[in-house]
Amino acid sequence: MSISRCLFAGVLAGLVLLTGIAPVSAQRVSDEDLRNLVKTSIERGQQFLISQQNANGEFPHGHELQSVGGNSLIGLALIYSGVKTSDPAIQSLLRYIRKQPDPGMTYSRGLGIMFLAAAGEARTRDRARIASWAQALVNSQTPDGDWGYATSNEDGDNSNTQYAVLGLRDAAVLAAVLAHSPTPEGIHQFMQQRRGDRSL
Repeated sequence: MSISRCLFAGVLAGLVLLTGIAPVSAQRVSDEDLRNLVKTSIERGQQFLISQQNANGEFPHGHELQSVGGNSLIGLALIYSGVKTSDPAIQSLLRYIRKQPDPGMTYSRGLGIMFLAAAGEARTRDRARIASWAQALVNSQTPDGDWGYATSNEDGDNSNTQYAVLGLRDAAVLAAVLAHSPTPEGIHQFMQQRRGDRSL
């Protein structure tokens, strides 16, 4: 399972807990019943998230500086849990994201690219935005090969770096044209330094 799918599985697992599914460890449950319980919990989680969406397509998330990132993460959780990209909630969120300027933050740029790649017209309408945010990520890579919160002058960390790499991966899959690419030497150096570090 990829890092991104693990991430969204974790989000959905939290939703399952929030929806109040009864503990089943003390009783014997068939595979079919367990699948139905999980399916019902996921659907309730989807319904809860969608019910929180504002009229302008935004979801309340409590972090103004990471509006694109927070909203994109919710959109990705909905898509990976089975909500169709044609769903009104996803389309409304797309319109909101498309109105936003360069978010200026590593988390938001990476997640924004991932959401547009998953939900939008990534090879046509959203291609220029994806390429612009990807280039901004490349430009903000630190000399050590990792990423901080916004600029190349900051100390990098594993969390920001994973979102930068995931966003750049999706941009690369879409063949977004970049003036400069991430430095492979820097990324290799970063990975060597973090080998065995499980803090991602």
